[in-house]
Amino acid sequence: SALETLRRIRGKNDDVRIELVECYKEYRRERSTGKPNYVEFLTGESGKVLCIGILLQLLQQLCGLNVFMYYGPTVFKKIFHTQGASFLFAALSGLVNFLSTFPALCLVDRVGRTTLLLSSACGMTICCVILAAVG
Repeated sequence: SALETLRRIRGKNDDVRIELVECYKEYRRERSTGKPNYVEFLTGESGKVLCIGILLQLLQQLCGLNVFMYYGPTVFKKIFHTQGASFLFAALSGLVNFLSTFPALCLVDRVGRTTLLLSSACGMTICCVILAAVG
């Protein structure tokens, strides 16, 4: 039963009856509102969050960074006429991606996602401009 599951999750010392009553009240409230539909999902606050998520994903794909990551070694090999340049590009870009993960994980709780997203977008813009000027 739900009561036994809550007791197992919360521990023997916790009184889970209040939580069970709250869960039941929420269940009854949701049942009374009827079935959800796509209009409800696509409008209001949910629609706003959905549009922001789609826009961020589109911007990520359309900025062209995937082209740099995929074709970068080939381009650097052709520019510098050595296989070592392509390996160097692949190694450095992989290292930068790996090492950038750790500060991002630490900063996301401190400064917030929005600040981290905006500063990352500025950094990515600067890097794209530099790559466009070089290439």
